[in-house]
Amino acid sequence: MDNQDTLPPDLLSLSSTNICIMASTPGFSLQVTIYIDPKDVERWFELFKPVFDHVIDEPECRFFELYQSFDDPGTISWVENWFVVFFSFATVTTSSGELDTDLR
Repeated sequence: MDNQDTLPPDLLSLSSTNICIMASTPGFSLQVTIYIDPKDVERWFELFKPVFDHVIDEPECRFFELYQSFDDPGTISWVENWFVVFFSFATVTTSSGELDTDLR
């Protein structure tokens, strides 16, 4: 994606991100909800498609589910389920520059 196809910072607001570490198997689930101005939803989906395609191509990704609210089309949520130890995932994605967050 080149710079003209990046999401403007004011396009969305990140509501919540939850990471659930599963005890019975190695892996974790990432749950995210964002709020977008309804007029920007179509553009957001266009920009998000390459991200989605990249993530589902990862062999450790068990599934990636994307949801849009019927009542509020600007509310979008997704769930990613990964078959990898979270620390390993965070270390790999951080060192590659794909994940820019404080993992303390």
